[in-house]
This record gives sequence, C-alpha cells and structure tokens, in this order.
Amino acid sequence: MDDNVQPEDSAQKETEQTEKPEQEQQSKKDSEKASFADGLAVGLGIGSIASFAIVWVSLFFSPLLPQSATYETLWATFIYPLIYLL
Repeated sequence: MDDNVQPEDSAQKETEQTEKPEQEQQSKKDSEKASFADGLAVGLGIGSIASFAIVWVSLFFSPLLPQSATYETLWATFIYPLIYLL
C-alpha cells in the first residue's frame, strides 16, 4: 500500500513544480500590466496638466504680444529650431 502512495506523491510534486513557474509567469504578467496602467495614467495626467498650463499661459499673455508678432515670426523663432533639434 505504501508503493501506491509514493507514485501519487511524486506525481503531485511534479505537477506542483510545473504549476509554480506558470503561477510566477502569470504574476509577472499581471504586475507588468498594472505598471503599464499606472504609467499610462501618470502620463495622461501630466499631459493634461501641461496642456492646461500651456493654454492658460498662451491665453493670458497673447494680448501682451506686439502687433508685429505674426504666426510666421513665432514659428520661425520657436518651433523651427525645436524641429531642427530633433
């Protein structure tokens, strides 16, 4: 009767050993998904705050610009150099 118990125990041990790596892989996948969602939320939050700040500053300071400031000069002064830096 002891002989019958040993093979079952060894079979159970083998299945437990194969289940552990699968559980570890699943927990790694879950933690990666959670960290991706956290990073996505942080990125969207920072982007929203930055967009709000940029719009507020542009609306607040646009009346202070001189009449000679046109879109062409603003693009040439600020945006084109940033494109060249890329």
